[in-house]
Amino acid sequence: MEPHERLARAMRQRMAELRIKTWRELAALADISYETLRSARTGENLPSEGTKGGLERALQWMHGSIDAILDGRESTPVGTEASESRKPDRFTEALEALRRAEESLEDFRRITADPEVAQAVRRAMERSGPDSGGPDPATNDEDAQRDSA
Repeated sequence: MEPHERLARAMRQRMAELRIKTWRELAALADISYETLRSARTGENLPSEGTKGGLERALQWMHGSIDAILDGRESTPVGTEASESRKPDRFTEALEALRRAEESLEDFRRITADPEVAQAVRRAMERSGPDSGGPDPATNDEDAQRDSA
């Protein structure tokens, strides 16, 4: 994973923890432009010291957390020590599950970028049911005919 991808993921996770709903809201809290934030998230530019400071304040991270993330280490929330053990809780587990789901969605989007693959997937989804992986009884003509008889 690229450094900017680690940073974007860490920011998304922290935004969820702090209930910051949008990237625009984060930019406003950090007192930076949305374009500056987007540039840091996408890797177009490395964040300046001022941008890092604003983001660290908005995300309630200790000074140096963004550099740590870009270097492959973890951020340190304000009020905690770097050496403090963090016990996983249900919220953290949920965030980890969300991270895995986002990775799966990214993989799905990459795979289905090919229009032929996307069309084949759509057809397969139309033929399968929502839970069973098989035909959907609500749309299966044979079941409908049998039920009406």
